[in-house]
Order: sequence, then C-alpha cells, then structure tokens
Amino acid sequence: MKNMICVIFLIVFITSCEEKIITTLPLEEGTISGYTIDSTNQRSLKSVEINLSYNNLSTSSDFNGFFQFEDIPVGNYNIIFESLGYKNKEIEVSLKDTLLNLNNILLIREKFPYDAITYDELPRLYQPDSTYYKLPEEYIDQYKHYWFGSYYDSVYVNNFIDSLIIEMKKMRIDVDTLWYQSFDFQCSDPAISAPSKICVKLKTKNDKMYSLNYKSFNPDRERYFLIWDYCQRRPLQYRIYYKFN
Repeated sequence: MKNMICVIFLIVFITSCEEKIITTLPLEEGTISGYTIDSTNQRSLKSVEINLSYNNLSTSSDFNGFFQFEDIPVGNYNIIFESLGYKNKEIEVSLKDTLLNLNNILLIREKFPYDAITYDELPRLYQPDSTYYKLPEEYIDQYKHYWFGSYYDSVYVNNFIDSLIIEMKKMRIDVDTLWYQSFDFQCSDPAISAPSKICVKLKTKNDKMYSLNYKSFNPDRERYFLIWDYCQRRPLQYRIYYKFN
C-alpha cells in the first residue's frame, strides 16, 4: 500500500513539473520585414508610416523603402501602410517562424484630376505675387513631354505631374492650383519649339518649393516670370489642376 502511494505521488510530482516547464517556456518570436514600393514607377517609397496590430507598434520605411518589426510573437496580424499622396493599404500576415519577409508592398497613388483649358484661360504671369512658382523648363524637358497622342499624355504626363504633386503634399505644402502646357517640337515654324511649362500657385508662400527645384519671381533678375506659348498650326494642350482637398 505504501509502495502504491509512493508511485502515485511520484507520477503527480513529475506531471506537475512538466506542466511548469511547459508554461514557463518563452513564446517564439520573429521579425516581419519588407519594402514599400510605388506601384506606378516601381521606385522605393521612404517615410511610409507602417502600423502593426501588436502593442500599437509603428515604424516608417527608410530611404530604400525598407521597414522591419522585431521581437514579434508568432501569430496573425494586420499591417496598415499610410503615406501622403497614396491610398492606405491594409494586409493580413501570419508570422509562423523567426522571419517573415513580405518582399515588395505596392502602394497605389492618388490621382489628381485635371480640366483641359484654352490658352486664354491661362493666368497672366509677368509679375505674379509670391505664391506663384514655376518649374524650370530645362528640368521638365529631360522627361520629354512631347505630344504623342492621348495614351502617352494620359499615362506619362499624368504620372509626371502626379509625382510633383505628391512630393509637395509630403512636404506639407498646400497647393492651390497647377497649370501645365504640353511640348511641341515645331510649333508653327521649323525654327520654333514650345517647351513644356508648369506653374504652381500655393495657398501661402512656402520656401520649401526651392528644394523641389521650383523658382519664384525675382524682379531684379528676370524680365518676366512666365509667358505661355501658343501654336497656330498645331494647338498645344493646356491643363488646370485645382482639386487638392
């Protein structure tokens, strides 16, 4: 009888020890990482805010678009990606091992609608106030904004202007209106060409525009600020973007 009691006690003791060992084992943890990418041009997106549904953790992507969460318990989570000028994106992930590489997370741009206008509807900009800025023609021309038909215009030109607007939004620059003039190699004469032109009006003056290569009116150095071109033989396209809120 005593032997039986000893055996039972030994079994209970071993079982309780096993339970203590199991419950005191640390939870397995891992790392979640990836890259944020612009879905339009496949370029890395920096400063994207990334929120993980675990302990309110958040981080932001670096210059190369890389982000990482460390010491995350295995399990299922939601991750939200937010960046000015892009649509918010939410994904569900399952961390089952020590490393979960999400590779490239593609973010979709906001699209900024425009209206086609006539030459006469463009602003007269010989001596504008301090809220007007222009993008130098030599900067625009490297992107070759020729008029190659509606498809080229709706894809390439739109992507270019969207990129400009997104950069301003990221820098918290309040845009009021943007005007655009298309490019024509031979406007009305073989010796004449009309380069692409872009002018932006802000809600308030902002010197951050200079870091984006824009110029403002300087009466001491420029005879005029911006004169739009007009082609009699083959009309140029003019646009106005003004719906930014």
